[in-house]
Amino acid sequence: MLKILRALLGGPKARTKKLPNFYPSGRLRGRRLDRLLLVLRRFITSMLLRFLFFVFVAGFSVELSASVRGCDPQYLRQAYSEAHQFAAIEGAPYALLANNAYATAGMRFQLPAGWQSLKQSSEQRQIGLQYELFGWQENGQVKRLALAFRGTDELIDWWHGAITGTQYQQALAIATEIRRQYAGLPLVVTGHSLGGGLALHVSMQMERVSAYAFNPSPITRSPVKPVKNRRVVYWEYDDPLHYGRRLLMQVPDAVFWKFDFVKRDGHKSEVLAKGLLMLAALNNDEYAQTLVLNCDIDPLSR
Repeated sequence: MLKILRALLGGPKARTKKLPNFYPSGRLRGRRLDRLLLVLRRFITSMLLRFLFFVFVAGFSVELSASVRGCDPQYLRQAYSEAHQFAAIEGAPYALLANNAYATAGMRFQLPAGWQSLKQSSEQRQIGLQYELFGWQENGQVKRLALAFRGTDELIDWWHGAITGTQYQQALAIATEIRRQYAGLPLVVTGHSLGGGLALHVSMQMERVSAYAFNPSPITRSPVKPVKNRRVVYWEYDDPLHYGRRLLMQVPDAVFWKFDFVKRDGHKSEVLAKGLLMLAALNNDEYAQTLVLNCDIDPLSR
C-alpha cells in the first residue's frame, strides 16, 4: 500500500518483489502494477480537473444569476442571437402573466401597458386548479385575452394534474366558457410547469387558441389529432423537467426556445419571466419601461 501511495504522489517507483527470471509472474506482476498505477493516476487527474471545473462554473453561475437579479440587460446581447431576442419579445408578456397566476406575495410583476387582470379563480379550489384571466385594453375596451394557468403549488396539484388528469379536463372547460363569455375576442393560453402543460393541452383541443408555455410539464395529454395552432415552449436549461420533456412530451408543430439565464433554480417561474423581460428590453422600448418597474424583483430570493 505504501508503495502505491508513493507512486501516486510522485515518490519512488513502486516495485514488485524480485523473482528469478525463469519465474514469469514477477515481470507480469510488475506490468500489471504499472498499468494499475497509470489508471489510478488518470482517474485522480480526471477527478481533480472536474473539481476545478465545478469551482469555476459555480463562481460563474453566481455572477450570471446576479445579473438576472439586476436591471441591466446589456450582458445578454452577446449571449443570445437576434432570433432569441425577438422570441423574447413575443413571449415576455405571457411569461409575466404565467408567473403572476401564482399570486405569490412580492413576486407579482408589473405588467406592460394595457394588460389588466380581469378575473381570478376560486370555484376550482377543491381540485387545486387556479387560473387568472388577463385582458389587453385599448381606449377602455378589452381587445384580446390571455388565460394563465397556475403550476403545481400544492400536493393536490400533483394528484389532480399529473395523476388523475382532472385539471386538464377542467382547464379545457374553463377556456371554453371564457370564449363563450367573451365571444369574438382572440384568446391565448399560457402557464408555467403544470400550468404550461394545461395551456398546451387546451391549445391542442380548441380552434384559434395559441399557447405559450414556460418550463412546462412533459405531460400534455395530447389528443389523437391535435388542432393546429401556434404553440411556443420556452425552457431554461437548468430546469430538471427538460429531461422528461425530451422523453415524454408530444406537442406537434411546437416551437422550442432554450435559454440559460441561471445555473441553478432554473425551474422557477420568476427566472424565465425576468430573463425574457430583460432580453426583450434590448429591442423594445415598452418592455424597457416595464423592466424599470420590475428592477427590484429578485428571481432567486426564495
